[in-house]
Amino acid sequence: MFEHMLVPLDGSALSEGVLPYAEYLARGLGARVTLLSVVNPVIRRPPGPGPVGTEEREYLERQSHRLRSEGVETDSLVTVGYYVVDEIISRANKLGCDLIAMSTHGRTGLGQALLGSVTHDVLHRAPIPVLVIRPPEDGEPVREPVKITSIVVPLDGSELAEAALPYVEELASRLSLDIILLQVARVGALVSAVVEGTPRDLTEGEVAGMSQVSRYLLGVARRLQDRGLQVRHEVLRGLPGAEIVKFARETPQNIVAMSTHGRSGLSYLVLGSVTDHVIKHSGDPVL
Repeated sequence: MFEHMLVPLDGSALSEGVLPYAEYLARGLGARVTLLSVVNPVIRRPPGPGPVGTEEREYLERQSHRLRSEGVETDSLVTVGYYVVDEIISRANKLGCDLIAMSTHGRTGLGQALLGSVTHDVLHRAPIPVLVIRPPEDGEPVREPVKITSIVVPLDGSELAEAALPYVEELASRLSLDIILLQVARVGALVSAVVEGTPRDLTEGEVAGMSQVSRYLLGVARRLQDRGLQVRHEVLRGLPGAEIVKFARETPQNIVAMSTHGRSGLSYLVLGSVTDHVIKHSGDPVL
C-alpha cells in the first residue's frame, strides 16, 4: 500500500502545489512517483515541427530532476488523449499505482468550480485513494518543504466511513503520525442555534446520543491503539462539514483522511457531500 504514486501535472504553478506533499509522502513511505501530463492533441498543438508533447516532456523532466535530487525515485510520462480523467485513471491502473495526488487548481482555472473539474471526476471515479491539495486562498501554491504530524479522521459510525481506516493505519504507522478520530453529533440544539441564534442546553436524549458517539469512537481508538498507534478522539457538535473544517484549520501540520461515502449513501452525489465541503474549505491535504 502506498508504494507508487501518480501525480498529474498540467504545467501550471497551481497544479505544482501538490509536489511538496508528494515529495514528503514519497520520502517517508519510500514510494515511487510517476509524474503524468495528458496532452489533448486538439487543444495543445506544438508551436514548431516537433511532435505533440515535446514541451510537456521537457517540463516533466525538470520536475522529475528536482524530486530525484531530493532522494525520491521519480519518472515521468506524457500521454495523448481527448479525455484527461480517463487517461489519469487508465495510467494509474496500468502502472499499478496505489495513490493519485493532485491539486484542485490547474491550467483551466477551475478552482472555483471543483464540482466540474478534472480533480472532482478523478475523485468520483478512481478505484484507489486520491490525495487532494487545495492551494491557499491567496492562490499561491506551497513551494517550501512540508511536514505532517497528525491525521484527522472524520467518522459517522458507518462501515463505509471506516473504509478509510486501513489507509490511515498504514500512513500513521509508517510516518509516525498521531491519529485524531472525529465525529460530529447532529443534535436538536443545533437547529435552535442556527435558526434562532439562541443555543440551548442539550436534552437528556441528546446527551445520551453524544455519549453513544463517544463510546463508538473510543472503541475504534482502542482497536488502533492495540496496533501500537497514538490515537485520541473528539466529539464535535454542529454541521459536519463546517465543524470538520474548523477543527482541521485549528490543527497544524495535519492531513484529513475520509471516505467519499458515508451513512447517507450518496456516493453519486459526492459534489454536495461533506467530503467535498472539506476539500474546498479546510485548506489541508485531504486523502
